[in-house]
Amino acid sequence: MTAAILPIPILLLLKVFAYKGVFHLKGVSATYTTCTIIAGSPLAALVLSILPVPFVLYLTYVAVAVLPVYLTMKYTGVGLFPEALLIAVPIESVSWVAYAFLIAPLFGS
Repeated sequence: MTAAILPIPILLLLKVFAYKGVFHLKGVSATYTTCTIIAGSPLAALVLSILPVPFVLYLTYVAVAVLPVYLTMKYTGVGLFPEALLIAVPIESVSWVAYAFLIAPLFGS
């Protein structure tokens, strides 16, 4: 059980620094707190998947994709296209691929 939970904080930390770096490169002002909220939103959406309601699983998939884009727009003031989509979608995609193929195998998950 511990091996499955341990990589999640590493993933969150990776995403926080990725968001902070991209915001800095784009010239968008964002604090580490803002980056943590945006980076942690898909992880919070995955908590919904433990509810025993069948349609919640599909809402989880939508929330994982939409929440970072929405929160990027809300907390940083950038527009939807191209900024919010081009910031949130690549970071989320790369971080989940890194989690699946690099971070989780290191911990035997």
